[in-house]
Amino acid sequence: NAKLVAVKVCDGNGSCDASSIIAGVDWSIDNKDDLGIGVLNMSVSDDGNYDSSNCLTWMNNVIDRAASLNLSFVAGAGNSGFKNGISYPACSSNVISVGATYDANLGRVDYCVTRGSAGECLNRCVDNTTAPDKVACFSNCANDLDLMAPGLEIISTTLDGKYEGGGGTSSAAPHVSGTIALMKQANPALKYDEIVGILKATGKPVIDSGNGLTFPRIDALAATFCALE
Repeated sequence: NAKLVAVKVCDGNGSCDASSIIAGVDWSIDNKDDLGIGVLNMSVSDDGNYDSSNCLTWMNNVIDRAASLNLSFVAGAGNSGFKNGISYPACSSNVISVGATYDANLGRVDYCVTRGSAGECLNRCVDNTTAPDKVACFSNCANDLDLMAPGLEIISTTLDGKYEGGGGTSSAAPHVSGTIALMKQANPALKYDEIVGILKATGKPVIDSGNGLTFPRIDALAATFCALE
C-alpha cells in the first residue's frame, strides 16, 4: 500500500542541474506531512570518485535538513566502476549509499560505464560470470559505501506503459527505499540511525572482488521483522 511521489528534477534530455535537484528535495521536505513522505530516493548522481575526505557539499544543506526531520535519504553509488570511491551525493554522511549486485546468473555482462557526447561507449567493464549477490563490476564501491542491493537485471516500467530489464545502482537504491518503507510501516517510531543499523545488521555479507571489501546486501524481510522488535 505504499504510495510514490515522483519529483521531476531533470529535463527531457536527461540533464539535471543542481538548482533543480535542490528544489526537488526542498519540495519533498516541505510536503512531507501533507503527502506522508518518509523516504527520499535519489537515483541521480555525478560521475565523481569521492570518499569522506573529498566528498562534495553543494546539496548538503537539504540532505542534512532531511536527516534532521528523520527522512531517510537514499542514493545510488554510481556506475563508473570505481573501486576506491563513490559518487555524490552518495558519499555524503547523511545519505544511505547503495551499490549494485546481480539478481541472477545473467551469463557474461558487458557494461558501458562511460559514454561520449554522441552516445558512443568510451569505457566499459566486463563480468565474465555473474550470479546472485555477485557485486557488479560497474558498481562504485569503497569503504564509505553503506549497503548493496539487487541492481541487474531489474524489470521496471518504461515509456508507453511497457516493461523492460535494465539496471545500475539507480535500480539498486529503490530496493533500499522500499525496504525502509516496510520498516517504517512496521515501526513508525524508528529513527534514521536505527534504520541504517538494522539494514546493515540484517544484511547478507557480500564481497566485492574488485577491492576485497565486504558489504551487507539488504534483506527486506529480516530488516522488517527486526524493526518490530
